[in-house]
Amino acid sequence: MIVSLSEGKYSNEGKHAMTQAQPDQVFSSLPLKGQINWLTDQLTRESPEHLLELAATVRDSSPLSWLAGHLLTMGYFGTEENRQNFARFLVERSETAVNKITRTMLEVVDEHREHRGALCEILTAAMGVMPLRQLSSMCLIDRALKHNFPGERDEYLSKLLLTCRSRLESGSLESLTVDHLAQLSAEAIMQLEQFSQQVGQQVVQAFRERHRELALGAVQVISNFPKAVSQSNAEELLAKKVYTDPGHFLIELLQNAEDSGATVWRLYFARDQIAVWHNGTPFDTKDVVGITSIGQTTKSKSQIGFFGVGFKSIYEVTERPQLYSGAYQFEIVDVSIPKTLAMRPEGYPPDGTLLLLPLKNPDDQFRSASALFEKACALDPVVLFTLKSIDHIELELNQDAGGPGTHAIHEINRGERAISSIVQEPSGAVSHYLVCDNDYSCSGLQRQAGKPDSTGVMIGIRCSDTGVPCPLEPLDSTVYSYLPTGEHSGLRFFLQGHFDVPVDRERIDSDSAWNRWINSKVPELLLKARETLLSLGGEESEILERALGFLDILPLPHELNAPVFKTIPVTLHRELADRALIPDQRGILRCPGELRVTTPEISRLVGDLLWQEGTAIYFADPRLSERQMEVGKFLGVKSFGVRDLLDHLKVLLAGGTAGIPREHFLHNPSWETMDAVYTLFLHELASNKAQRSSILEELKKLPLVLDSGGGLVSIGDSGVFRGSAPLRQLYEGFCSFVHPRFDPEARGDSAYLPQGAHLIDLLGVNVLTTARLIQDLSGQLREIKPPLRSLEEVELIQTRERLDLVLTIACEENRDLLIRLAALPVFLAMDGLYYPLARNITDRKGALRTGDSDLSRGLAQLYQGVRPVICPQVSEDSPTGIIMRQLNIHALSLTTFVRDMQEGFGPRLTPDVLLRLHGLLEEGRDELSSTERKELVKLPIWPDEHAAGRPLAGKEAVFIPMEEGVRAFFAPGPRGGVFLHAEVASRSHVK
Repeated sequence: MIVSLSEGKYSNEGKHAMTQAQPDQVFSSLPLKGQINWLTDQLTRESPEHLLELAATVRDSSPLSWLAGHLLTMGYFGTEENRQNFARFLVERSETAVNKITRTMLEVVDEHREHRGALCEILTAAMGVMPLRQLSSMCLIDRALKHNFPGERDEYLSKLLLTCRSRLESGSLESLTVDHLAQLSAEAIMQLEQFSQQVGQQVVQAFRERHRELALGAVQVISNFPKAVSQSNAEELLAKKVYTDPGHFLIELLQNAEDSGATVWRLYFARDQIAVWHNGTPFDTKDVVGITSIGQTTKSKSQIGFFGVGFKSIYEVTERPQLYSGAYQFEIVDVSIPKTLAMRPEGYPPDGTLLLLPLKNPDDQFRSASALFEKACALDPVVLFTLKSIDHIELELNQDAGGPGTHAIHEINRGERAISSIVQEPSGAVSHYLVCDNDYSCSGLQRQAGKPDSTGVMIGIRCSDTGVPCPLEPLDSTVYSYLPTGEHSGLRFFLQGHFDVPVDRERIDSDSAWNRWINSKVPELLLKARETLLSLGGEESEILERALGFLDILPLPHELNAPVFKTIPVTLHRELADRALIPDQRGILRCPGELRVTTPEISRLVGDLLWQEGTAIYFADPRLSERQMEVGKFLGVKSFGVRDLLDHLKVLLAGGTAGIPREHFLHNPSWETMDAVYTLFLHELASNKAQRSSILEELKKLPLVLDSGGGLVSIGDSGVFRGSAPLRQLYEGFCSFVHPRFDPEARGDSAYLPQGAHLIDLLGVNVLTTARLIQDLSGQLREIKPPLRSLEEVELIQTRERLDLVLTIACEENRDLLIRLAALPVFLAMDGLYYPLARNITDRKGALRTGDSDLSRGLAQLYQGVRPVICPQVSEDSPTGIIMRQLNIHALSLTTFVRDMQEGFGPRLTPDVLLRLHGLLEEGRDELSSTERKELVKLPIWPDEHAAGRPLAGKEAVFIPMEEGVRAFFAPGPRGGVFLHAEVASRSHVK
């Protein structure tokens, strides 16, 4: 088979080979791109059904999945017949093929949403004919429906449940197949059993037998499924190497219990095994698939699990777990193969879900029953708040394992005081929390299929028994996604939400817009907590103590350890700016904006300030701790005198700086003085975010920017800039610059700038950049048609020295800027004029560079007056050389010469030029490639005996005599000599 790599299509020989061989043999031997091209071609002459069957013969399911997606795009599944036929076709494919086909078709409908209905009907129809033997494929299709078509899936399952119920009611148990029962949830199975009890005992018994048949059949299907060695190794590697913490499985099993709706979770630790029990919904068929596979989670959006790998953590402590849940009783062999067990063991609750974990090494100091019991006892009690259903966790250590020992945690529901408690037994330790939560739905984000688009968000503030908030300790867990994460957020309260987390739960995804959205709800809940705290009543001193405690738990931006949390205090500022939560000197709670504090910095700068009588100013309680005051400033408490100072400066500088009194600190200011002023206003801007914009606008109107001459200028009037030292030199006299002490561009290192320099950034002082320089040059050169004859025509350049400075500045910039510069006529050519650089070899108005070879330098001499060429003396290390190298400007070469001659644009071929040219060719004969030699033969550069240029081939060709004596027999004709010029013929490059 011959395939064109450039076009991806078959040649005639390839098509003939396809017709001669068996199609399936030839098709399977093609690479994927070839298979897709062949299928595309065949769709014009073969039926899609035939091509689907052909593609299904290939073990690699990629061409089949592509074909299915392509047919969906074509609208092939627009008819009911085609959808039903494809559903039956899909069911018979392997699990791998079903997975790939389904994913491909889902990707198609993401771009072509008009085909969503067709795909949904295909998947639903496939479920309707899915046999139990294709259990894994059933779970894959069911998950695709659940994540992408949840409404249609619910409707399908509702109809299926009604159908099963109808068959129970009619007593036709033979039509109640395990194929259909396998698709129902455990809750639906329980409903059917309850309904069968209404029909009669005989139906109950028959239904239970059918359910038992389903359980046995499902386990048998999974255990009989052949697995490649590589797949088994991958499962074992994930199970035994990813989760290396011996106690991590406890968290994962608690998660599974929560997802099942359990309210009680119990663990029994014996010397050689651990028993885990909960009272949640029992297993169904899909759950069996979920715990015996990787990434095949069967959980819904609202449940905790998502990755389908957490259960594998148990293999760090056990080899062959046993599970007993409803009709399912099996042992798991080699990580993923279930084996049916005869009966449920005694000594445990007769109902609920029981997991037995025989310990691999009971004597291992880290994996013994007693060590794991201690791990379980250390489980974070806060999970009783963050988990929706579980409110009792009970642990028991048997005597043979080092006991007896017990540990239990119970949640005490919130009372009228809105304070919840967790009690630990047998110690009797009690923890109190003010818990505030709310449910939220998010409609503004595109969520991955299967991930939630709504969540409850909860905050929990630890409190004393009188309701005074207490910050959590630095090592306490603060971020929960139902279960604790390893995120050290810097928050002083705990936060719960259905966050996007990785498999190990060590952090939350900082790049997740969903996580940022969850965090945006925290200020609202903190505001709710504040209202609750103030509503608890009590003595004024108690209320004040709770208010101060509330300040202690509010977050500050610099305390938070990840950007995803830093939006919380920013939004919180807006929520609390007008709330009375900071006490004044009399202990009255006031809004942050009503309070002022005096700082030593203001006093040192301006001295005493006089205030107008009747101005209402409240001073914050001096008993506030340093951090409480910092929170107050963040929320809007102003430093005393800053706003008035600004008003004072507005009056003082209304007419400019001429009227400043000699004793005023702005008279002949030093950079140290202005740094103090700038620092003062920076603090004001940071603490008073509500008025930040207006303050900045007022500052921009005042002449407060210290320029390089020591004067004060304003942003709007002076055109003041920041800029590097070279740009300052170049633009000297054209514009004003900020004092270099406040300009990181001028100093070259922002690390040594005074603090006040940040105000220059906030005021929006423009940075004079190389891009601006090139823009200005472009404007000044716009009316000048290249070449530029004199630098004096360009105001910004004027001299060669200033041009060199321009090129030096530019050569350190990025390629895009260099391309813009290269289009300007500022590059000196051999003729003494200034040209743009040539964009390519055909750009004859732009200058080429001179190459490194003698041939290139010689050609440059021949090209004078023909096309611009940069002087050969320009070194690679010069600014022009660096720019040409970075832009890969074409060098004048023999290739250029050949192309120019072919297009009639080369040098004028006088006899002298021809002889000089052949001198160059002789010197550079070793550089000539065979291609160049062939092209040179065709050009009229070969002088005849009259020194007229002619080619060496063709009708007008000049001949090379085999021996010089041959010339004597042929006299030159009237149109020129027959033979090549003797001097040229004697050169070595001709021979």
